[in-house]
Amino acid sequence: MTTKLREMTDYMRRAVATQGSRPVDFKKDLFVQITAKELEEGKSHPGIFTELTKERGNVQDLVPVFIAAKTIKTNYSEQTKEVKEINDLTAVYFIPALLSKDGYFKPYDDKDKKPWIPREFLTPNIDSVLAVGDSNRLDDFLSNNVGKSWMIGNWTQYLVYAKELFEYTTKVTYESRQLENGEQLDENIYVFNDKTINATKAILSLYDHMLRGTEENSNDSILRTKVPTYENFVSLESKPVKDLVKNELDQMKRHVGQMGGEYPLSPSQRECINHFVNMDDTDILAVNGPPGTGKTTLLQSIVADTYVKRALAEAEPPIIVASSTNNQAVTNIIESFGNINKVGLNNLEERWITGVHSFATYFPSSSSKDKAEKNGYQYTNQKGNYFVEKIETEKNITDSRVKFQSSFIKFFDLDISFNEMGRKLNSELKRVNQIRMELLTITSELGKHIKHVTVNQCIDNLSKEKKDILLDIEETKNRLQEWKDHFKNIPILNRMLWFILQFRRKIILDNMSFVSLGEEFLEEDMSIDGIKYKYACILKELRNKARKRDEIVKEISNLQIKYNLCLKELKNYLDDKELNRFNSGLDISEINDVFDTTLRYIQFWLAVHYYEHQWLSGVNQIPITKKHTTFEDVLNRRYKRLAMLTPCFVMTFFQLPKNFSFYVSEGSEKYGYFYNYIDLLIVDEAGQVSPEIAACSFALANKALVVGDVYQIQPVWNISKPLDKVLAVCSNVIDCPQKFDELERLGLNTSESSVMKVAAKSCKYEKYGNKGLFLSEHRRCYDEIIQFCNELVYNSKLEPKREKGVKDQNYKIRHIPHMGYKQIDTQKSSKKCGSRFNYKEAEEIVLWVKENFSSIKDGYKNEEPKNLLGIITPFKAQADCIQKLIKKIAPEITEYISVGTVHTFQGAERKIIILSTVYGYGEDCSFIDSNESMLNVAISRAKDSFLVFGDLNCLSNDPKKPSGLLRYNVVAKGI
Repeated sequence: MTTKLREMTDYMRRAVATQGSRPVDFKKDLFVQITAKELEEGKSHPGIFTELTKERGNVQDLVPVFIAAKTIKTNYSEQTKEVKEINDLTAVYFIPALLSKDGYFKPYDDKDKKPWIPREFLTPNIDSVLAVGDSNRLDDFLSNNVGKSWMIGNWTQYLVYAKELFEYTTKVTYESRQLENGEQLDENIYVFNDKTINATKAILSLYDHMLRGTEENSNDSILRTKVPTYENFVSLESKPVKDLVKNELDQMKRHVGQMGGEYPLSPSQRECINHFVNMDDTDILAVNGPPGTGKTTLLQSIVADTYVKRALAEAEPPIIVASSTNNQAVTNIIESFGNINKVGLNNLEERWITGVHSFATYFPSSSSKDKAEKNGYQYTNQKGNYFVEKIETEKNITDSRVKFQSSFIKFFDLDISFNEMGRKLNSELKRVNQIRMELLTITSELGKHIKHVTVNQCIDNLSKEKKDILLDIEETKNRLQEWKDHFKNIPILNRMLWFILQFRRKIILDNMSFVSLGEEFLEEDMSIDGIKYKYACILKELRNKARKRDEIVKEISNLQIKYNLCLKELKNYLDDKELNRFNSGLDISEINDVFDTTLRYIQFWLAVHYYEHQWLSGVNQIPITKKHTTFEDVLNRRYKRLAMLTPCFVMTFFQLPKNFSFYVSEGSEKYGYFYNYIDLLIVDEAGQVSPEIAACSFALANKALVVGDVYQIQPVWNISKPLDKVLAVCSNVIDCPQKFDELERLGLNTSESSVMKVAAKSCKYEKYGNKGLFLSEHRRCYDEIIQFCNELVYNSKLEPKREKGVKDQNYKIRHIPHMGYKQIDTQKSSKKCGSRFNYKEAEEIVLWVKENFSSIKDGYKNEEPKNLLGIITPFKAQADCIQKLIKKIAPEITEYISVGTVHTFQGAERKIIILSTVYGYGEDCSFIDSNESMLNVAISRAKDSFLVFGDLNCLSNDPKKPSGLLRYNVVAKGI
C-alpha cells in the first residue's frame, strides 16, 4: 500500500469512526434530567426507565442509554444570549450506559463503545466556535488504557475511567465548571434513550485490518495483498475517457445470459451490457439510472451473464454481491430476483431442486432477520444458518436429487445416469451458445448483402439484377458489332492513308457522327482496335458483375441453409412461433434482441440446472465437523456452494465486511479478509451511499458495477464540511483546507458526496458530457409526469417510452388528471418538535381520499388496492397527522394507503401520488426549493397521476425554481 493510499484509507476510516461520536439534538431526542449524585451512585428513580422507554414498545430489563455528563452553560445578559453561535443545551461529553428497570446504571457491555466527545468539539478543527479538548490526547488515552477498559467490572470503576478520559482530553478536572477555553459548564446531567446501534463496527474492523497491513512490522502476506479495485476507487486521479463501445458483433457474442425472457434490453441497457462484458479486473463501471429506466433488469442481466460465462467454462460459480446502505434498496433486489416471470419453456424455467425459490440470498443484520423471515426471503449468515442449513439437510438433498432426475427426464426425454445428466446439461449449454454465435455470424454476413428485406426477396432482387446485366452484355456486344460494321464501311483508301491528316479528319468526322449517348469513354480519333479494347473491358466488367451476383446468391443460399440448420437444432427449445421470429428480418440488432428473450434466456436456465447438478454432486460440500465454522477454506466452500443455487448475495455495506472475514487460528491476527475475492460487487442506489461507508468493501472485489442516481435521495451525511476538512488534513490527504475543493471535485469527500460521484471519476466512459453511462428509456410514468423530472433535473436526456396519458384509452379514472392540484387555502403551517404540519390540509386530503378511493379501485380492478395510492409529504409531522386522520375518518382504507416522507417511498411506485406541500400562502416553501431531489423522487413514484394538495400560493412563480416548475405543470388542472 502506497503512502497516498494509506492516507486515503486513514481518512475514510476517520470519517467512519467520527460518526460514532456525534452530538445529540435536544429538540428531537427524548431525555430526562438527573443529578450529579445520582450519576455518582449509579442509581436514579424507577420512573426514569418508564419515561425513556415509553416510545420503545417491548423492552428488555436493560436498555441502552447515554448520559450527557457535560453540557455548555447558556449565559444570558439582559435577556439576550451572550454567545449566539453556540446552541442552547450543547452537550460535549457523553457516557454510554445500560439502565435497569429499577433505575440502576450499569457499564455498557460492548467494550468498543466508550465515552466520547463529539469530534467537532475537538481540535484540530476548522470554523469551530467551540473546542473543549484535543483529539490526539483522546486517542492517546484510549490507546494507553485498553487493558483498563476491559477490566471494568462495576459502575464505580466505569465512572472513574470516564472521568479520567475527560480530564486527560480537556486538561481540566471532572468537577470543574469551566473548560480551559473559558466556556462554563452546566450543572445539569441529561440521560437519553440510545437508539443507535454500532452499525459501522464491521466497516471499521476492515479499515483497521487494511491499515495494519501497511505497518513495517506486519508479516502477514494476506494483509500485504494489493487491492487494485479499492485503489481505483480512492485514487486522487480521474480515469481518462475512452471511446464508447459500439453495439457490434463481438459484443453481441460476448453477452451470453439473460435472467428474464419477457422483454429484450433497451438500447441504453444494451450499451451498459456491452461495456460490462468488456470490463477488466479492477474496473469500476458507473451507470446513472434515473427512476423507471430498468435498473433492476440491467442488474439481473449482468448477474445472469456472469453466471452463464462461468458455467460455459465449467468453472466454479461467480461470487456476486449486491449491496447498498438502506434496507429498501436491498430488499428491492431480493424481491426482483425472486419474481422471474415464465415465458413457456416447458419445465426448463423451473427449479429442479427443492427448497430454493429465488436467485438471491439475503445476509441480514440480526435486527432485520425477523423481517426477512416474515417476507419469505432466503436468508442466511456467515455461519451458514437458516436458509443454507435448511437446503443442506440430508432429506432436502435426497428430495432434490429425485426431483432433479425426474425434471431432467421430462425435459430432455432422456433417461441416463445422474453423472451423465451433468455432462449433458453442460454440452447443451455449449451447443446453444455455439448456435447463438453462429446465427450472429451468419446474420452479420447476410447483413452485408441484405438490407431491410428477406432472404428470398434479396435472391429475387439479385436474379433480376443479373438478368439486367445479361441484357446489358447483349446490348454491348451488339453495339461493338455496329462499330465493326461502321469501320468496314469506311473507304479502304481512307483507312490505308489514316496517317495523313486529311484522311484522318474524314474518319474522325465519320466517328463523331456515329458515337451515341453513353459512349463518352470513346475518343474521336480511336481506331477500331482501340474501340474493341474499350468494349472488351466493359464486357469483362459486366461478366464480373453477373458472376458476382451468382456468387452472392450462392453465398446467401449457403448461409440460409446454415441458418435454417441452426434453427432446426433449436426445435427442442423453441416452438414454431418463436422460431418464426428469427425469420421476420435479418438485421443483426433485431436478431440480437430476439436472443435476449430466447437463447440467452435458455442458456441461463441451462446454467442454473448445470450448477444444481454440481451442488447435488457434492461439489465444495463442507464436512459435518466444520459445519458452522468460519475458517477460510470452509467459508470459501460455503459461498461457492451457495452461489451455485443463488448467484447473487444481497447485504448492506454494514454487513458486507463481516460476511467476508474469516477466522484465523494462528498468528497475531484473529481474523482475515477475502481481499479481491468477490468477482463482481454491485452497488445499488449508489447516490444514497456515502463514500466512506462503502470504500473498504471495494478492497474485497475484483471489479464493481455502480448503479445510482445523484438526483434521488441523498445520503445521510453524519460529518459536517468543516470537520471533513479537518479529517482530510489530519490524514495528510490534503496539506491545507484550501485544497479540499479537489476532493470535492473527485467526489472523495465524506461530507457531501456519494459512491455514485466517486464511481463516476473512476469510470473510463462518458455519456452526455458526464462520466459514466446513462439509462435513458423511461417506462414507468405517463409522459406528462416524467417530462417534469426531465425538465427538473435530467436536462431532457430521459426518453419517455410509455405514452401520453391523454391518449391511453385504458385509463379509466378520467376525473383525475395526470398532473393536477387541489387548492386548500391556509395561511401558515404549524410546528411540532421542529417538524411542520398543516391539520386543515391533512384533513382535506383524507376526506378526498375517502370520497374517491372506491372509484379509484374500480378503475384498477386487476391491481392490488395497496398499490394504488400513496401520500408523500416533506415533513414527518404531517405524515403522522395524515395517518392519524385516516384511522379516524376512513379506517376502512387505512391498510391500503401508504403515507410518509420521500424516504418511505424510495424505490416504490403507486398509480396515484398525492404531494402534501404543508406550507401556507404566507410562507416560503424553501424546503421544496432547496431540495430538488426530494421533488424528483416524489413525482417519479407516480405511474398515472401526480396531484399537489395544498395552498398553491406557497409555490414560487419563477419556473426556474423547483416549486415554480411544479406550479407551472399542475396549475391548469384543478380538481
